[in-house]
Amino acid sequence: MQAQIKAATYGAALMQINIRDLRKIIIPVPPLDVQKRIVAILDEAFEGIDTAVANTGKNLANAREIFDSYLKDVFSQEHAGWSASKLKQLTTKIGSGATPRGGEESYKTEGISLIRSLNVHDLSFKYPKLAFLDKEQADALSNVEVHRHDVLLNITGASIARCCLVPENVLPARVNQHVAIIRPAATKLDSSFLHYLLISKPYKSSLLLTGEDGGTTRQALTKAQLEDFAVACPEALEQQQAIVENLDMMLAEYQSLEAIYRRKLALFEGLKRSILQKAFSDELAAHPEKALPEAAE
Repeated sequence: MQAQIKAATYGAALMQINIRDLRKIIIPVPPLDVQKRIVAILDEAFEGIDTAVANTGKNLANAREIFDSYLKDVFSQEHAGWSASKLKQLTTKIGSGATPRGGEESYKTEGISLIRSLNVHDLSFKYPKLAFLDKEQADALSNVEVHRHDVLLNITGASIARCCLVPENVLPARVNQHVAIIRPAATKLDSSFLHYLLISKPYKSSLLLTGEDGGTTRQALTKAQLEDFAVACPEALEQQQAIVENLDMMLAEYQSLEAIYRRKLALFEGLKRSILQKAFSDELAAHPEKALPEAAE
């Protein structure tokens, strides 16, 4: 049915179908009693699948909640040997970039990466739609060259306060005006520790509140606000790195569970498609009680 409908559609920006052409689409219809038996089988099968999907979704959410809760506990408690400092005292650079003249139409298909807010997500860097610049464009943004171990933070709009570490495979790179580079001083602050700190609930909430004060029409974090943003951390780098090691292990466990649950969700979706395919085949029309034994279970 979908293939017939798509074949009859037309238009570029807005796909549509003419009522006259819609009326010409052929619908194979078995006898009413067969229709009812097929619907009964599908209802039973889909009810079971929907229950499994809901349970898997809950398990996925619970796995993330456990990790987030652990992260919150680490950064919300007072710890001996931790001291509070402004970010400008613990970093060598805080700054954002700009969009090259010509906007998106000036981007290249390869070259020097231009990191935008859509690439920066908590705990991960999203590669789809990564933009590229030529050398001339990149040289104009040389003051926001991204280095290894830089922390990237979204500073405007709906994605404000999303944060990740820059992956080495996107370097050399620059950032646009919606992303800030935060470069920890190597002798004072571990990059991974800062990344975990900024995405923890206590600090994420604080950043969001700060962002509400930074923009007039939408949320924004300014360079001055980031420089004055206070964070608490162990003075010893070794202690910061020990905390990061524990958080890395917790994250690996969560990501392993996440991968399992997402594979299950994909399998359930594939099972639905398979059942529908069988449901409207000649086999099921002739023998509805035999064609879907797995679905009925």
